Amino acid sequence: MAEFLVAFVVERLGELLIQESSFLHGASGQLGRMQAELNRMKCFLQDADSRKEGDKRVRNWITEVREAAYDAEDVIETFVLKAASRRRSGGLEGVIKRNIGEIGEGTSAANELQRQLRESYPHDVEEHVVGLEKDVEALVAELIKEEERIRVISIVGMGGLVMESAIMKQVGAPNIELMKSLDVYELMGELYNFLEEKRYLVVFDDMWSTYEWDILKPAFPSGNIGSKIMFTTRNEEVAWLADSQSHPHRLRCLTVEESWELFCKKAFPENDDFAKLGRVMVGKCAGLPLSVNVLGGLLATKKTVNEWEMVHRKILDGTYDGVSGILALSYNDLPYHLKPCFLHLGIFPEGFEIPKNKLIRMWVAEVQYGLSLEKKELKHIFTHFELLRVLDLEGLFIKDSIPSGIGNLIHLRYLGLRRTLVEYLPSSIGNLRCLQTLDLRDTSITRIPNVIWKMEHLRHLRLGQEICSEHLRMDNLRQIQTLTHIRAGSWVTKCFATMTYLRKLGIIYKSRPEEVGAILKSSIVRSGRLQSLFLEFLCDIPLPSLTPISSCPRLSTLYIQGRIAELPTDHQHPRQDHDYEFIPPNLTKLTLDSSRLEHDPMPTLEKIPYLRTLHLRNQAYFGKEMVCIAKGFPKLEFLELRELNHLEDWRVDKGAMPSLRRLVINNCRSLRMLPDGLKFVTTLQELEITGMSGEFNERLEKGEEAEDWNKVEHIPSITLASVNVF
Repeated sequence: MAEFLVAFVVERLGELLIQESSFLHGASGQLGRMQAELNRMKCFLQDADSRKEGDKRVRNWITEVREAAYDAEDVIETFVLKAASRRRSGGLEGVIKRNIGEIGEGTSAANELQRQLRESYPHDVEEHVVGLEKDVEALVAELIKEEERIRVISIVGMGGLVMESAIMKQVGAPNIELMKSLDVYELMGELYNFLEEKRYLVVFDDMWSTYEWDILKPAFPSGNIGSKIMFTTRNEEVAWLADSQSHPHRLRCLTVEESWELFCKKAFPENDDFAKLGRVMVGKCAGLPLSVNVLGGLLATKKTVNEWEMVHRKILDGTYDGVSGILALSYNDLPYHLKPCFLHLGIFPEGFEIPKNKLIRMWVAEVQYGLSLEKKELKHIFTHFELLRVLDLEGLFIKDSIPSGIGNLIHLRYLGLRRTLVEYLPSSIGNLRCLQTLDLRDTSITRIPNVIWKMEHLRHLRLGQEICSEHLRMDNLRQIQTLTHIRAGSWVTKCFATMTYLRKLGIIYKSRPEEVGAILKSSIVRSGRLQSLFLEFLCDIPLPSLTPISSCPRLSTLYIQGRIAELPTDHQHPRQDHDYEFIPPNLTKLTLDSSRLEHDPMPTLEKIPYLRTLHLRNQAYFGKEMVCIAKGFPKLEFLELRELNHLEDWRVDKGAMPSLRRLVINNCRSLRMLPDGLKFVTTLQELEITGMSGEFNERLEKGEEAEDWNKVEHIPSITLASVNVF
């Protein structure tokens, strides 16, 4: 962690020396010396930070460096934002001098410590299993037993009982392969296909809830006699739900003597003084093997009674006690650049589902710390947290306006107001020159001050649909990467030429179709750099030709809301290499909303070679019949048909959609029945049907006796009108 901070400060110092040289005056020499000093520290810290438990001096010195690095970074950034504009640098030099002096006092000792640390080397110690031998033998016997059914074997106990590794040593650990990134439905499909017609052993560690088991259960073929599934859990209810005929194995904790035996295999106490302290500390491990191992590994590096006494005192005050001590060890094993990312997770409530993209943007914005703000008054925050980097107020009950004091947070990188009741933003937000992400989605704001152009470092601007943004000046946003729900206007031709990093664009048109043409002919589209494009047209006039979109080879996501020209077919407009009007060659996700197409779009869409997700919503298609032919949609995994009110008949030929995993049909009230060919889509894992006619539902809701049941009986998860069938 400290090494990461020092590296960051070194980089900022370099930027400051180059960019602000005209304002530094006498401080430039001091900054240069500080940069060289911090570079030397970085080399040592990369080694010392990973071994800081081994020596109190290293631990203390790293703490001092961390605090000094925080101070140095704050001073540097404040200087850039304020002092440079005032052409004053006197205060900076004094602060830097004090920090350099404090840090420099430790360099001689650090050099010696560095030499000692580099002479040592890490070594792996074989994992010891003490007191659990009989448990392991019993479980292995269950695993290798020949049985006429699939058996679920569950191990119930607290975290840290270290059983699965011992068992796998007995039955033989398989080779481990890194899998590509898959969502849960993709993973279930891959797993089912791999295990089908095989006898298998699958091991899950730490199954938390019955919900998790319900999700995963369909991934395991049911006809594989002799197969076994084993998992560990702290929840006995999960164990009984997984297999009511198999009694869970309840693991006991180690006895005091077993704990001491395991500890001695790690720490080797040399005499009675060590042993007396050791027994007290082992007693705090509550019989958990993992805690005993952690304690033993820690004390194995302590060579004197004084060092053991120091750890003893910390265990008594809770520093290394229980789960927190185990997490501390896991944290210390992380690479230095991932440690602040790990710490950042602490700002989210327990059990909160963290959005991936949002977390990444917050990581980029905040390399040091975050803050939970649920019960704090905004004015207090703006007054007492002037060095704040991340301010996320999403979902909080905040009405009316944000106080003007927000302009004091000049270091702010991330400001999230999504799903608040905020109606106004003060013009002082223009002071947030370091801001990288501004999220105003789902607020009550309808107009924002024309100060966005001052945020030269802004990368992600997410506006709400109701915000009038036509007047905004944005020609200075040269680093912008995401720009969504922005209203079309005269700014387009002026600004797009400078937005060379723009990758995700979402534009709303209230009228004037010619504005769409201006966007599509702009440099940002012609450059081919766009990856996501959202076009929302709110009037009833058909959109003009969208052909220029086809020149975006990197475009993977396309959302179009509004009437569009008819999709061409092979008969009407013969094409080669899948060049179908506006459809780019590498599209993976397509949404057509309110398109009012009169001819079946499937003959065109099914030829998009990499399409994985397709949404047809809100009268996207006005016709009565739709056909998916054999070999069409070769990569499609998710299909949604929503509010296609005129659709009556849907035909799916055998061999169509060979990769489909999820199908959602919602409010297509004229559709009479599911297509017969759905029974040939063997990859389908989830079917969700809601808001359909009574005639349609009657063909399914009686289960195995229903008329259409043979079309869907192979699907593991079926939801019909909010009732879970499976």
